[in-house]
Amino acid sequence: MSRVNSQQRPTATNRTGETATYADGSAVGDGKYKGVYCDEFTAVGKRLNGEDKFAIVNSGLRAGDGVLQVGKPEDLRNTLQEMKDQGRLPAIVQVDSNDPLFGGTGNPATKGQWHVVTVTGYDAATGKVQISNQWGKHRDITGNVDDLYRSTRT
Repeated sequence: MSRVNSQQRPTATNRTGETATYADGSAVGDGKYKGVYCDEFTAVGKRLNGEDKFAIVNSGLRAGDGVLQVGKPEDLRNTLQEMKDQGRLPAIVQVDSNDPLFGGTGNPATKGQWHVVTVTGYDAATGKVQISNQWGKHRDITGNVDDLYRSTRT
């Protein structure tokens, strides 16, 4: 969703009068999710280059058209291997950023902090995945594919 910056009259709580809102008029930071779901960005990929089926989501979560779903670790392994064999990596994977794979605690009370990462490589022999994290190069990791699957679950 696009953001719009506007200038309002300064107030006691907004001394500059500058306000950021989304295109629908709601304030940025109002607590409502304004991000993009996997099926929305795969639809963009489809419109731009005719490709979809590059995003992977756990079968227990919202997926939508053009999104691949995995319900068990073997599904993720098979999907990544198939994508690699077909030259379709990188893949985008929806993960819980609170999972220990990404430095989180894994505390069930704070699960569901959804984020996406990009799997840039997969080695079936070792079970290792190369993961590029959009939070910056210092957050890129090599991890175990089964740990990656665990991070996709609700």
